[in-house]
Formats: sequence, C-alpha cells, structure tokens
Amino acid sequence: MAIVGPLGPDTLEFNLQNTLEHMGHEAVVVYDRDVSWLYRSAGLRRYAEEWQRISIGHSRRLFVRIARRVLETRPDFVIVTPRTVPPELSKILKAAKPDLPVVHLNPDPLVTLGRGYLFLSSYDALFTKDRFIERFMRDKLKMNAVFLPESYNPHYHTRPDIPKEEAERKTAIDVLVIGNVYPYRSVFLDRLIEAGVNLTICGSRYGYVSGAWDDRFAGEYIVGARKGELIYGSKVVLNTMYYGEVESVNVKFFEILGCEGFQICDWKPVIPELAVPDREVVTFRTVDEAVEKIRYYLAHDEERWAIARAGYERARREHTYEHRFARMFSEFPQVSAGVPTPPHEVVR
Repeated sequence: MAIVGPLGPDTLEFNLQNTLEHMGHEAVVVYDRDVSWLYRSAGLRRYAEEWQRISIGHSRRLFVRIARRVLETRPDFVIVTPRTVPPELSKILKAAKPDLPVVHLNPDPLVTLGRGYLFLSSYDALFTKDRFIERFMRDKLKMNAVFLPESYNPHYHTRPDIPKEEAERKTAIDVLVIGNVYPYRSVFLDRLIEAGVNLTICGSRYGYVSGAWDDRFAGEYIVGARKGELIYGSKVVLNTMYYGEVESVNVKFFEILGCEGFQICDWKPVIPELAVPDREVVTFRTVDEAVEKIRYYLAHDEERWAIARAGYERARREHTYEHRFARMFSEFPQVSAGVPTPPHEVVR
C-alpha cells in the first residue's frame, strides 16, 4: 500500500503506516522529499514549500513525479492525505492502473480546503471527518464521500500502567492544553487565566502570538508515550478545537480518550455519535461554562476518573486506526480480504 503525504513524528501518515504494519500490510510513504532534493534540504525546504504554494505549475510538476514514484512501488491501494495535491496525481494513477483504488483521507476542517483540488481529482472515495463536508460532496456533487472520523493509535499513544490517582500526583498538572497556540486559542486561554485556571500548555506557538499564557507555555512538543503520560496524568485535559471544525472533532479528541484522559472540549453536534456527553467526555459551549466545569471536576476526583475510564473503553472499542481501516476497506471488497478484525482489547 502507498500513502501520499508528509511523514513525521505522530503525523497522520506516521500513524497510518504504523497501523498498517501492525495489521500485516507493507506500507510505503511517498512525498516531496522522495522526488526532489530541494525538499530534503533543511535550509531550502521552507522556500520550496512556499514556491509550491504560489506556483501552480511547480506544484503540478512535483506531483507528477510523486505519482510516478508511487507507481514504482506497485501498490494495491493508495491513500492521499494532503488537501493541496493537484488532480494530476490521481488522474495519472488511475490512467496507469484503472482498478487501483485511490482514496483521499482528509483530516482538515472545511476552511482549509485551499484551491479545492479535492473536487477536481479522480478519487474513488473521499473520506472526511466532517458530516457537513460529507453531505455537501455527496448531495451537491454526487461524489463518493464517506464519513470517517479521526482516531488514535494504541500502539504509539500509550500511557503508564499505574493507577490514575498515582499518575495525577506524579504529573502534578491541573489543566493540560495540547496543540498550536494560534490567535483564537491564545485569546481563549487568556480568558481562562483571567478566571484563575491553572494551565500547562504543550505544543508549538505562532511567533507573533503572545498573551497572559506565556509563562504557562512548557515549550515541549509531545508525541507517543510522552503524550500518553501527560494526558493520563493530568487532572483535566482541555481540548479547545479550531473554530473551523463545523461538524467534526480534532484528532486530540480521540487521543485524549485513548490515553484515558479526562477531557473537557468544545461542544460539536457530532460528539454524541462518538462519545456520550457527561459519561465519556465533558463538553462546553462558552468560556464561562468551561471554567465552571473545570472547577467542578477538579474538586470531584471519583467522577473525573469514572468519565476518563469510560471514554478510554469507548475509544478502544470503536476509535482506533484499525477500526478506521476496516471501514475504509469495506468500500473496496477487492482489498478487504485478510484485514484483521479491529481489536476490542489493546495493550496499554
């Protein structure tokens, strides 16, 4: 199988490849650095990416080369993840191998679809995490759009095998925030600090963004077992989703559940399909409600631990990458044979 997209620590492409290998498949990841030395150069990569964004011609030529490299791997299934891939890639793949399933797995919210290449490409299926995008593509354009939420990787997102109470004492974090601190999130975090919420922030930040949260920024980008350790050991994990998540949730929603974190997140209309509110996850609609619920659950340990455990059990039953692959391959009977049943029990 081939995955087209940028490979890096804890990226979607990494977790897709890692899961496929655990399922017994051979999976290769192909992207720009595999066909151009410009993208392998640390000093030039940023400029090459900017040129790709600006120049439609350069972008098309690059992905023609990527398509040819993909075909060299002799894949029986191709998953494309970036939203910026020109239609030439899928058209070349389908022209060379008409029976080759080529799908797009879009992890991005509606506002990041860029030039709209998704609409012009020759994908056999478009897997989207957003119910709105699914309806739009299916009803307005008669595309084979399939709802497929994000997920977590139990082979990579592991957490300590110690009691929750002990993990919380060891970690000593009241409220953990994971992710990029972009302008919207920056202001939201400032409002929490003004209300007296004790935050610890892990992730990355935009260079031009600062706020009252500056001294709460740990400066650590967490992945894998370290992510699981902090999620499991924090009393509250606050998931402030990007405002572009219309009828979808982000990947952290599932990673927090899968690492048995107690999660408070933005209300989204799709959440009841994914986790039971107030039993497996706690939601808020306003910043004042977020503050109120943070204070309440910090003072009620047993309730907090019970919700975290229920969310973890839901995640391992329904929300691993194995589950997502089972759903994806069900659209293509010719490749579904031999795919293991998604595990109901996973290693901590």
